[in-house]
Amino acid sequence: MWKHDEYGPKASALPWPIRVGAPCALTLALLTGCVSGNSDDQPGGAAGDGNAASEQQKSGKGQGDGKSIYSTTATYLPEAAQLDIMSLERVSAETVVLRFRITNNSAKRLVMLYNMSDDGDREADKTVSGVSLIDPDGQKQYFPWFTENRTCYCSEWDNHNFPPGETWDFWAAYPAPPKGVDKLSISTRIAAPINDIPITDGTAPEEPSGDLTDPKILDIRKLEEDLDSGTSRDESGDDVSVMLSSDVLFDLNESKLTGKADSILKKVAKEIDDSSATTVKIDGYTDSSGNDAINEPLSEDRAKSVEKKIKELTSRSGITYEVAGHGSADPVADNNTEEGAQKNRRVTVTFAK
Repeated sequence: MWKHDEYGPKASALPWPIRVGAPCALTLALLTGCVSGNSDDQPGGAAGDGNAASEQQKSGKGQGDGKSIYSTTATYLPEAAQLDIMSLERVSAETVVLRFRITNNSAKRLVMLYNMSDDGDREADKTVSGVSLIDPDGQKQYFPWFTENRTCYCSEWDNHNFPPGETWDFWAAYPAPPKGVDKLSISTRIAAPINDIPITDGTAPEEPSGDLTDPKILDIRKLEEDLDSGTSRDESGDDVSVMLSSDVLFDLNESKLTGKADSILKKVAKEIDDSSATTVKIDGYTDSSGNDAINEPLSEDRAKSVEKKIKELTSRSGITYEVAGHGSADPVADNNTEEGAQKNRRVTVTFAK
């Protein structure tokens, strides 16, 4: 049984957990903490009206009308506020639009400088360019469209200060996920992630001010670790890398597989059989104890032993195996600790999903 799982995008640090709507019920770790606080309307309810935004909505300040499909007062803003998701709409084959609103429930002005803009994007500090859409199953993170003149295809506002009691409406246009995707999770940067928001049909609030640039879509890495066997998995894009503990597969300084190895390698072989892989890479590694005159041939011999066993256990033909031993190179943990050295003693099996 997998004891730990963690997700994160390759190029952005978003430490909050998002529930993955998959049969194995994994957890997407993009942000820290779970959705909490008041949440009267759960995702999956009726969508908003889908009409194009009014001129007042385009400038930010809203009327507070319309029905939200998700609401929470548990935000990371300095003052009491409420976040409402109004709709997530597919407005064309290339674009989806997220509409949401923020209400200042406090008696003080709410300052929103940089709260929702993308990290390091000072030119878009008064936009929602940092609000992203997450496809946990497809392992993709979508950011708002930008035009060639670096204008966010999303809401902008002139005033950083939101007066007490006021509601402000926001929207952002994103590259559309594949046609079969009918719900996404939302990372707003001001609250815990919001899961399973349904995608409905709608119309764009306005046309972009120029030609759109290439979309910003990041791959999300999925990491899982089985604390009992020391086996871990790293999924990114189209590939899977299974890291097998040499302490379980082999006795000390040996390259002959132990009895415990059979059940572990059977699972790997079955996954290879069920995959689209035509090439399987098997790489052996050691910790930094000893020297590479010993470690490199030992790591290669162990990789060859894993190759031989997986070949016996797989039933599918047409697979090419690439085997290599790397000795103490490419450590994944600190060799100065026993726990780290144990993680570095490994055989990695990599193949296409």
